[in-house]
Amino acid sequence: MIQKASIYLSNNVLRVWIIDPSAQSLTVLYPDAAPITYAGEQLISDPVFPELSIVTNQLF
Repeated sequence: MIQKASIYLSNNVLRVWIIDPSAQSLTVLYPDAAPITYAGEQLISDPVFPELSIVTNQLF
């Protein structure tokens, strides 16, 4: 998955979300920054999606 995400990012995709149901986590990969992993009650936010307001465990 990481290899495929790298291909997307190198082709100008701004974000890649990798959802892991078994860990109930979301990892967001960026073209110009370190990945961030969200889990539990963490609020997912991103300036690319200013209206986004979701807590990670709501994905599951």
